[in-house]
Amino acid sequence: MKDQAIGRKIHDFHPKPRARPPRITVLLQVIALPQRPAPLYLIKILKDHDMSDESPVEGTPLIAPSSTDHPLYDNIVDSIRTVYDPEIPVNIFDLGLIYTVDINEDSEVKIAMTLTAPGCPVAGEMPGWVAEAVEPLPGVKHVDVELVWEPPWGMDMMSDEARLELGFM
Repeated sequence: MKDQAIGRKIHDFHPKPRARPPRITVLLQVIALPQRPAPLYLIKILKDHDMSDESPVEGTPLIAPSSTDHPLYDNIVDSIRTVYDPEIPVNIFDLGLIYTVDINEDSEVKIAMTLTAPGCPVAGEMPGWVAEAVEPLPGVKHVDVELVWEPPWGMDMMSDEARLELGFM
């Protein structure tokens, strides 16, 4: 192909395929700093490591079980359902972004969540939204939201309601 304006040949460029980089997991901790009119949330990187060094034993579940029998569990889930991914008209719980809701005997809540994609434009904000939704609940002492990338989110993690709303059923 020739560029008519300057008379030089333009070559098609086909980059060589590159090796896939190793998976990296970044665990974040959302820390609430009480301020008025609204709390400020800081995100602290807890861990950054190459997953190839720590392969789980085959058959080990990648998602820890939630504290479904705790009296606060249903209220926490209802609060999480008020948080929506701004690009998808479905709440993040039914979207399958909440992996674990762990509530200890002191009513401290630890939530493990993911995003639909690592490059999500609200990656730094969504854990704070979840903490803001859960923290005001009566009985909740502390909320820790951890952003995880393993296992990667997939459409199979959505609830039937979410699939129906998005037209996948």
